[in-house]
Amino acid sequence: ESSSQVAIDGDFVPGNYTLTYKIKGSTDGIIQQGFQHFYTRDGDKYKDASKFKDESFTTNWNDNVVTLTIDKPCNRFLLNFGKYEGTIYIDDLRLVKN
Repeated sequence: ESSSQVAIDGDFVPGNYTLTYKIKGSTDGIIQQGFQHFYTRDGDKYKDASKFKDESFTTNWNDNVVTLTIDKPCNRFLLNFGKYEGTIYIDDLRLVKN
């Protein structure tokens, strides 16, 4: 059993972020996106820094726009594909602080 994800590490400051992207898959599925701490000063790993949002996709190109909010600085943005079996195509991905 496996789970796939893509992580973008960096210094993210509190505020609202807009994520836009196009997505399709070889079968229908769900993608999650959110912010996370991949480490903290007290040694904890992988704490969520924002609520993860589920977005469904199909075999046709879908335009997704998601707003995410973080209250404290964090250091990872995560796209989680879960246990999806198939091929996922993502294009024009942009994450912008509002």
